[in-house]
Amino acid sequence: MAQEQSVWRISEIGKGPAALKQHREAIPSPGPGQYLVRILSVSLNYRDLAILSGAYAMPIEAGLVPCSDIAGEIVSAGEVCLLH
Repeated sequence: MAQEQSVWRISEIGKGPAALKQHREAIPSPGPGQYLVRILSVSLNYRDLAILSGAYAMPIEAGLVPCSDIAGEIVSAGEVCLLH
């Protein structure tokens, strides 16, 4: 059985913090050039609030995990990608 994690995703853009909904999802494996980070602390900042309220300058789709600032530890890494 795959391990699960708790994830807060935006259910609808423009609803503010009330649009954050908690989900249980499988923990992903990192792909090439990616890292899996165990998040120990998170804060929502002005950018995240702008995204939630629909005031962010770039288009954002529902389902995003808003998290501009995190602290954590790398628990696994995907394959190293080298540019030639």
